[in-house]
Amino acid sequence: MNKPIADETPAHGIFYVITLCSTSLPMPLAVPFVHELVSFSVFRSRGLEDGRERFRLHVGYFESQARAIEALAVVRHHFPAAWISTAPGGDQSSLDDTLNASFRVIKSAHARVVRSAAAREASAGSNSTQSLDQQIEPYSQHYVIQLDWTTVPIVARAVPRLPAFRPYYLYTVRTLREGRPQYGLRLGFFKNFRLAQQVAEASRSHYPRLTVLPISHREFNRAVDLVQKRVLKALSQTQPSETALRQMHAQSRPP
Repeated sequence: MNKPIADETPAHGIFYVITLCSTSLPMPLAVPFVHELVSFSVFRSRGLEDGRERFRLHVGYFESQARAIEALAVVRHHFPAAWISTAPGGDQSSLDDTLNASFRVIKSAHARVVRSAAAREASAGSNSTQSLDQQIEPYSQHYVIQLDWTTVPIVARAVPRLPAFRPYYLYTVRTLREGRPQYGLRLGFFKNFRLAQQVAEASRSHYPRLTVLPISHREFNRAVDLVQKRVLKALSQTQPSETALRQMHAQSRPP
């Protein structure tokens, strides 16, 4: 279970969420108070309680208990039993059904040299906004910035490419909610919420509806797989074929 609130001042790096309900089956990621709160995320977490799988619906993230309490007054009009706790540590998701969602990569991360783990750790403190996607363990919790969510298909050419996006992957997701297609524009991947929040605040003037969300391992793996396929395709189009190399080698021989 999530840790209860201990005091008025949260420790550094701790965020709060409001848990709306807990059930034995995944619930839709929909809330009725979309116009009563701003800049909030809706997501699910999954865990075991008494040996049984349980799903929880959350709203977050809040940097202090005071902000969470203020939002709780609104939330309890719709979910009287809602409560505040620290944010769950893992196994979170922000799509109703990842298996039935489709993904499309708009921009891959900016090319860079893969460094050793020691070198990455040494430079991590010097640049708090650097990309950490290459340092993320495959099964750790990942976060993305959802730049927009709309019922209109997203046109890649119309998406502003900000300098802060260069170290990250930009992709779209299409899913069905209440039988209707909806589209999201997401930027990732981040290994912690605070880093995602820093990049988000630098981008908010261009994307006023953005929010930071946790994503499932399945979404992360599918998006990364698309990126890898895109890179391989680009390499196959730019590198000469084996036959072409043989012809070039034969032509370079003296008569």
